Amino acid sequence: MYRYLASILIIYLMISIGDICAQSKIEIINADEISFNQRLNKNRQVLRGNVKTKHENRIMTCDSAYYYSNENKIEAFNNIYIYEEDSISLKGEYLFYNGNQQLAEIEEKVTFTHNNMCLSTEKLNYNFNSKKGFFNQHAHITQNKKSISSHKGVYDSKRENFNFYKKVVLIDQNDTLTADTVFYSLKTDEATFTSNGIIKTESLIIKASSGWVNQNNGDAILHGDIQMHYLPDGAKLFSDHCLIKGQNNSSRAFGNALLEIPSKKDTLYLMGDTLSHIDIKDNAIFTAKSKAIFQSNEVLGKCDSLVYIKGNEEMTLFFLPAMWINQYVLSSDTILITYDTNQYIKKTELNKNAFISSRVDSLQYNQIKGEVMTANFSKNKLDNIEGDGNGESIYYVEEEGRKYARGANKVQCSKMNISISGNRINRIVFHHNADAFIKPIEQVIPENMLLKNFVWYEKQKTSLKIEKRINQYKVLLNQNSDNLDTF
Repeated sequence: MYRYLASILIIYLMISIGDICAQSKIEIINADEISFNQRLNKNRQVLRGNVKTKHENRIMTCDSAYYYSNENKIEAFNNIYIYEEDSISLKGEYLFYNGNQQLAEIEEKVTFTHNNMCLSTEKLNYNFNSKKGFFNQHAHITQNKKSISSHKGVYDSKRENFNFYKKVVLIDQNDTLTADTVFYSLKTDEATFTSNGIIKTESLIIKASSGWVNQNNGDAILHGDIQMHYLPDGAKLFSDHCLIKGQNNSSRAFGNALLEIPSKKDTLYLMGDTLSHIDIKDNAIFTAKSKAIFQSNEVLGKCDSLVYIKGNEEMTLFFLPAMWINQYVLSSDTILITYDTNQYIKKTELNKNAFISSRVDSLQYNQIKGEVMTANFSKNKLDNIEGDGNGESIYYVEEEGRKYARGANKVQCSKMNISISGNRINRIVFHHNADAFIKPIEQVIPENMLLKNFVWYEKQKTSLKIEKRINQYKVLLNQNSDNLDTF
């Protein structure tokens, strides 16, 4: 037993002695004058003039220094320059260097360089063993055409990356990133931020709670209260998550996504489970998929998915679309909407199973049906309807000056043209073998006066969904307007 304990003790002592021996001493290569005062400090040597020392594979030069041989430490003053074989160098006016810990604490006009990276600050601690530098004051970093500033951070020279923790501003040729916390790789130009990020490019200002950005190609993955401002046309995108592809100018947003497209006279809102955007030549193409809703001042619509081409000013609605304009509901298999430059609807083309309807009362509905219909508008007011193919119409004839209908008119024909005035049917022209009859209101059974496949779409539920999301982001926009305006 005692022999075993003795063996363990010998091994422990050998390891400890080995560690001590492994700690190399600081060498004095040159000094114009070397002196010491035994009364003040018998272990301290004073070095003056052209001081040069060596430790491990690094050289240090300065104007003067104190050398503590027993502690393997050196304190240096003025014109300090440390350089190492792996392209690391340090400059400053004051240095405390611990040879056993291989730790340099350098102050005043500090410059730290590694390869083509240069960091300037007033105080830096660099551990030559772990190859990490630490700063807790304002620092400015440059590399090639990049410019970075932060008030606190760590640089890992092995991996060539930074961890920034306070007031970070990262400027590249293509964009600028500001955030509270950023992890940045000099090798890949990739930045991950975790608090209050703002990205600015030539065409965008983006705010997000956290995310990842590749400054080399413009790709990004963003999360949390995202606001994306398109500078050329003033459009704004809001969402919980967003993927950006910089090289093909595209993005995909999901999670409470909302797009706001302003114009001189109106503002168009788009929402859906996923909103996508891509720039192709002079056109910006926006896509909303799954539970898509759009709204402007007098227009509301819903469908499964839609495509809006800004430039052509066209929107196409797919899969059970319905839109409300004033008192009318428009529906068909697909709907093509054409806008003018003021965001007013010029016309809508309803393709296959087209319906245009309005409610007279809780049981009575005006209905116009056809294979294909075109509705023409004047400043978002329905002006004229053209129907082609299997046209049918049921509309209630109102007594002039009274609030109730005096009869119901039912018409079948191949083609029809309906003019609207004051949101009421003014005149109908039927073409090709029209078959029509009118029933007095007393003989009308409302349930029998519904065309085949007629569906009345209630507006309120759809309206509440998009209004709730618009109001949600208006609050967020007001809270953060100062940050975006002053950026």
